[in-house]
Amino acid sequence: MLEISPEVAGERIDRALARLSQGSEEPLSRGESRRWIDAGRVYLNGRRVKLAGRIVFAGDSLTTAEAEAAAAPVASGGMDWAEAVLFEDDDLIVVNKPSGIPSQPTRDPLRDNAVESVSRFLSAREGRQLSVKLAHRLDRDTSGVLVMAKTDRAITQMGEAFAARATQKTYVAIARDRLNTAEAAWTVDDHLAAQRLEGGMTIMRSVHRGGDRATTAFTTLSRGDGYVWIEAQPHTGRMHQIRAHLAGSKLPILGDLLYGGPRTAGGNSAARVMLHARKLVFPHPITRAEMTIEAPIPADMLLFAVGDAAG
Repeated sequence: MLEISPEVAGERIDRALARLSQGSEEPLSRGESRRWIDAGRVYLNGRRVKLAGRIVFAGDSLTTAEAEAAAAPVASGGMDWAEAVLFEDDDLIVVNKPSGIPSQPTRDPLRDNAVESVSRFLSAREGRQLSVKLAHRLDRDTSGVLVMAKTDRAITQMGEAFAARATQKTYVAIARDRLNTAEAAWTVDDHLAAQRLEGGMTIMRSVHRGGDRATTAFTTLSRGDGYVWIEAQPHTGRMHQIRAHLAGSKLPILGDLLYGGPRTAGGNSAARVMLHARKLVFPHPITRAEMTIEAPIPADMLLFAVGDAAG
């Protein structure tokens, strides 16, 4: 939710929305703001507004249908950052990010995100203005270990650690495997490039020329009725890397409609991409001590639990 400041008060809602979005990672143009309003995606003081010429006043609040939807799984899951903290000291805070909340600001300036939400949590707890910086990112639907830095020296060192591949990431995914074709272990080593789809969505595809090298090691953990639990260790950090590599292996992740994953398997339904960042090993940015942080498997994935995969 965004509150209309005195600087924006008195403007049309489409112009105000465009101006307020300029601090986000993907700012909106005024034309895009109008299209959002026309589509009924913008709310003024909790009520849908479809008139782009509506004037806003100081103290008014703006939100969007996407922000409401993103908040829904958080609310139903009882998200509480105090309980989601996996590790914290003067330099770092590591949280178990729930599915449904982006790691960082998105094109929608009204959608909440982990960086700003955790910053508010720390500020309220400490009674002073605090902010964190993202050391790496998880997709909106991906849950699990997310590292944020409290200090400039920590974010610099964490950035260098990820760039030097001095970290080890371990994910678990639940993938469709109707014919039990998943191998015990395998590695995908290829090049991925972004492809723009109709409707504006972006998907990563394996390419023979160009693209960025992407390598992921996979291990089959256990098998269910038409699906399989898989451990993934990415050795590079490309967008959608695990999702693209599993889809290319004919093992799309449950709930990952973008990559051909089904909504249901074994009598259960996947309401989101069934991918979880389970463990991260990295050198502490200041002490250099090896850190191993683990996040428990979330309840929506445990519905598909078989064997020791979710132990």
